[in-house]
Amino acid sequence: EGASAALVCPGGTYAVGTNLTSESECLPCDEGYSCSPGSTQQTKCSAGTYTDAKRQSECTPCEAGTFQGVAGQTSCDPCEEGKYC
Repeated sequence: EGASAALVCPGGTYAVGTNLTSESECLPCDEGYSCSPGSTQQTKCSAGTYTDAKRQSECTPCEAGTFQGVAGQTSCDPCEEGKYC
């Protein structure tokens, strides 16, 4: 009999430990963070990106005409009038 594969958390979740026995041990990733599959910690969205919901595996780039200069945010801000961003 072969050994079972190690359980990893799906994208949008993370685990603070290893050797998981159930997916219920995975925690949801918070807004402003992303968690790729198998994450053991949340990763802040970098400047220029955001997440506005829990359980996101990737951060969303700010749309044209908006920006975000701070990591770990839940939205992008509109560009100032007369400025390019």
